[in-house]
Amino acid sequence: MYPIHNPHPFATPIYSDVTIFQYLCFVRNQFKATVLMNGENQDTMFEDLAAQALNQGSYSSPADLAQQIDSITADEALKVRHLSVSQ
Repeated sequence: MYPIHNPHPFATPIYSDVTIFQYLCFVRNQFKATVLMNGENQDTMFEDLAAQALNQGSYSSPADLAQQIDSITADEALKVRHLSVSQ
């Protein structure tokens, strides 16, 4: 993994030639694919709907969730990573 304190973390390879930005794009696409595929199956979709309603008090469609996933910035991902590593 790359050091968090690196002044240019987006250009630092984390695995051979993969940069943070490339990895973030990969993870976003994987996450969106999972969310969108879950929307195709009624059982899974209702489980997701119930989980969202219980946890957040509202429901977002798979398309809305995909847009929210696209809006995650590299800085936000690094902050979450830093918080999860420090605990």
